[in-house]
Parts: sequence; structure tokens; C-alpha cells
Amino acid sequence: MSSLQDELPASAVGMFHHAPEQDGVVVGRQVAVDGFIEGLLRHGRRHRIALFHPERQRPRGDGLLQDGAGRAIRHDRRELAKIDDFRFAAWHDAQFDTFTPFALRARARAPYPVTLVHHTLSYRELLHDVLRLLLAKPHRYDALVCTSRAAQRALEQLIAHVAGRFNEEHGTQLGYRGRYELIPLAVDVDRYRPADDRAEARARFDLEEDAFVLLWVGRLSLIDKADLLPLVQAFAALRAGNPGRALRLVCAGTERPGERFGAAVADYASHLGVGDDVRVITDGARFMPWKEQLYRAADVFVSPVDNIQETFGLTPIEAMACGVPQVVSDWDGYRDTVVHGETGFLVPTVWAGCQGEISAGALLSESPYDHLALAQSVAVDMRALVAHVQRLIDEPALREEMARRSRRRAEELYAWPPVIARYEALWSELADEARRAPEPQRRGTSYATPDYGGCFGHYASRALDEGALLALSPLGRELVRGAASLPGHYAAAWQHLELGLLKRVLQGLARADATGAPLSLGRILSVLTKGATEPGARDAVTRHVLFLMKYGFVEERTG
Repeated sequence: MSSLQDELPASAVGMFHHAPEQDGVVVGRQVAVDGFIEGLLRHGRRHRIALFHPERQRPRGDGLLQDGAGRAIRHDRRELAKIDDFRFAAWHDAQFDTFTPFALRARARAPYPVTLVHHTLSYRELLHDVLRLLLAKPHRYDALVCTSRAAQRALEQLIAHVAGRFNEEHGTQLGYRGRYELIPLAVDVDRYRPADDRAEARARFDLEEDAFVLLWVGRLSLIDKADLLPLVQAFAALRAGNPGRALRLVCAGTERPGERFGAAVADYASHLGVGDDVRVITDGARFMPWKEQLYRAADVFVSPVDNIQETFGLTPIEAMACGVPQVVSDWDGYRDTVVHGETGFLVPTVWAGCQGEISAGALLSESPYDHLALAQSVAVDMRALVAHVQRLIDEPALREEMARRSRRRAEELYAWPPVIARYEALWSELADEARRAPEPQRRGTSYATPDYGGCFGHYASRALDEGALLALSPLGRELVRGAASLPGHYAAAWQHLELGLLKRVLQGLARADATGAPLSLGRILSVLTKGATEPGARDAVTRHVLFLMKYGFVEERTG
């Protein structure tokens, strides 16, 4: 019988494992990243996963890796110093880090592909990310994974914009030679599924069984998500047009501290006379653990997104998986996921070329309110939204058919198994291409390798050369005898300090002290780095010697 280790895939995909945001706001990017890792562990078949994280993130890593069936191995990022030991089939960055994966690969002997997936594309800082990508000089077997056609077009135009402007101003010929791949985000269709009995879901959120419920789920932010006040206007029109029907609008989402957009939605509903029919839930603890039940309690999912920070939109496909028809803006990634007339309806949007002033001002002083100003010039056709929702109110058979088609579409396109299969096929294809046609390793990231000694070495009064003679100080002799001690609480916390190496330096100096002859730094280096293959071994020994000098355990002798 073969062991589990024998059955594991031989090739590994490397990934950085990032910590979640800590402000209590549920951000789609982190939901997507965590979902991807979990989906890869549960449904991946071709590759092992090597997750690299800082030491402080280990507790979180333990929880995420429980379902990995031995396919995922957790590593401290410092282990990447020996990158060739991992023999990566590919490196995937789920946070669109356009620098580190390429800098890491530049240290490897064997080529392997790098894939990146984007999230928000609209903030000015991304232009610097794009420039770093261009400077890194990706190979043709690298790929940018785009979650929607709209996002791919935006990313292509961002890259063309940065490359064009930079080349024009600096006389360079930067360009992107890698691939664009279209792979959507996904959801757990085992969690998000239609309800067997909707009564339980309705009861949890105190919704009447006979009510017609419209649901919005997403971050409650006027600044960088969606203006929901026109939606409240549309709901008021629906309420007036259906006097004999109990209609409810539920808006659920977390808020950034101080924004209080949920309160603004509730206040506006009261102003329009529908306050009793609009429920605003801003406490994530009230709905996040039971979010799937919130969808199941709804008749229609509505999302009039108007902000350019959105590129895909997870909530429409969560609703889709739960068999809830979607009435959403004809905007960015929604245009890919929602099939007009089949799984729901796309609501027309109107914009115009009026962004020049905001674009120019963002160069010197980008503000989150720039996104608000842009979004407030996007008109979502609320009359069309009202008409689409009214049709779903009037035609329960259409609603049921859309529910069935939604679930089928979610299972076929937006479940983790088919999405992970597409990623693994991409990694295998790119890895084969890298092996067949290896290109000279591109080191476009070398400019960003700091030269601390060359740039700042002159700060010190003088440099300690290898001819310097070193000996134990009186305090050092006490340390060797056990009458004094290292600052252990500090030494243990300093990740680059190896107590074993300190001990070897001290032992060597103690033997020399017994003979009355000091040791040169060069002699210490030759003894302690004999046989070492790490390129930084001599630097490490020198730093430990200087640490002992810093604390007065070792002193320099003259003459």
C-alpha cells in the first residue's frame, strides 16, 4: 500500500500567505483570497501547495490548512533563501504583488512561470504596480489572471497607458510579453445552495414568510462600493406600485469606522416613508456566519454597483449559487456573471467623458472621494430596475426558472472545482512552456536590491576589516564562565541572531584567550564558514561578531 506522501503530486505551486485586515470590515479581496486557498486545498489535484508566511501568522495558517489532506506545506518565508530546493512548477500571487514573485524567481536556477491575479484596479498606486511589473520583464510563460472581460480590458489599457507614458518620457521600450488569462472568482456551492425550507432562513432574520424580499449584500460604502439611495427610491416606487403586497428591502454589509452609510440608508428610507420596510444590518456578527441563509431568505438579489473599484463582484454569484435571481447593474464583471433574461437582469448604466479633472488632480492628491465623485456621475437606470423587479414579483414561474438556471450556472462556472481545474491546467501548460523554451533569466528587479553597505557604510567612523584583532573582554570572560548572560529576551526575538553561532564565536575566542593571542576577524570567518554554501555566510558571522562587540563581550585589540 502506498503512503499518502507517495500519492501526492510531485510538483509544487508556491504562494505567499497574507494576514487578513484587522479593522472588522469584510473586504471582497480577502474573501476571494481565502476562498481560493481553501478551494485549492480541497479541489486541487495536480499540485502540492507551498504556503510561505511570516512566523507571526502561524496560528491562522493552522486553521486554513486543516482540509489540505497533506497537500499543503507551511513554510517560513526565510526558507526561500534556498529557493531551488522547492523546484516550483509555478508561483502564484493572489494579491497582485507585481514585484516580489519576480525578484524571488531571479534567484532560482530553473525557470518556472509566475501567475498573478488582480483585485481592484482603479487606485493610482496600481500604476506603480504596473510599472514594477514592466520593469520585472515577465516572460511569455507568465500570466496575468483576469477575473472578468471588463477587468482584462481595463488591465490591458492600464499597462498600455503606463508603458506608453514611461517609454515616451524616458526613451525606453518597456512592454508586457506575458499572457492574459480569463478565470473567474468562485464560491463554495456546497455552502451557498438553495434552501430546502426557506422558513428557517426567514425566521433567523425576522422576515415574514409571505413577504417579497429584495436583498443587497456587500460593503456598505458610498465612497467605494455603491450608492444605495437610488435603490431605496426604486424600492419606494415598488412599494407604492404594490399596495397589497408585503415588500421588504434588506441591506446587509459591514462599514468602515466612521462612515455610517448604513444609517444614511435607513434615514433616507424613513424620509421616503418606507423606513419600516427597509432593514439595514451593519453588524457582521449578525449575518456573516449565516450569510447563505440571508440569501435563501431573499426572492431577488439587487446590486446597483456604480463604482470603478469593483471588477468582478462575488455577491451576485453567491446569490446565483443559492438560486436567487439577480437584478444588477450592467457594469464591469457583473456583465460576465449575470445572464440577462436567464439568471436575472442587467440594468443599463450611463457614463460620459467627464473624468479629466479628477484624473489630473489624483497625480498630486488622490483621495478616496475621487471614486465617489466618479461614481456619482454614473447613472443606473432605476426605472429599468423597477420594471425588472416588478416582472419577478408578477411572474413566479419566471422567478423559479431563473432560480434553476442560476444554480446550474453557478455549479458549472463559478464553483471551486472547475475554477481550480482551470488554474491547475494553466500552471501545467505554462510550466511545460518554460521547460521547452527557457529564456535567459530576466533580472529586471535587481535595481530594488538594497546596497546598505555601499550606500550607508560611511555613516560609521570606520569599517572593521578582516585584519582586525579581536579578543574576549572581561565581561566576555564572565559570559563564558557563566557569571554573565546574553540579553536572552532580546536575542530570542531577533530573527537574524543564531545563538549557536554566537556560542561558536565565543568558544573560539575563549580558546584563543587561553593562549593569550587574539584572533583576527578573517581567521574567525575562515573557520566558521568552512564548507558553507550559503552566499551570505561570511556576512552572517561578521554581524554576530559585531553584536558581541556592541554588548561589550568582545573588544578589538591594537598592535
